[in-house]
Amino acid sequence: MVRHFVASKLVRETENKPELVPTFEGGIQLEWHTLAVDLVIECEPSGAVTCYYLDSETDEEFEGSLLDGEASLASAFQKLGHLG
Repeated sequence: MVRHFVASKLVRETENKPELVPTFEGGIQLEWHTLAVDLVIECEPSGAVTCYYLDSETDEEFEGSLLDGEASLASAFQKLGHLG
């Protein structure tokens, strides 16, 4: 799943590429850090996917399930320079 997301059009067409960071529990985090946005998507070995988003310009913050953070993710990718 992570491999497909990293290779997805969404990530490919984003100006800022994520850092891939292994977690202690055996999962992986995709991290984007810019002056405006901090976005972390964590994929756990169990298959659960969570995210954390902080927009330093608007103070919008979200932490929770990837599925529940759709609006925040859209805003994050726009600020990260999604070209699509």
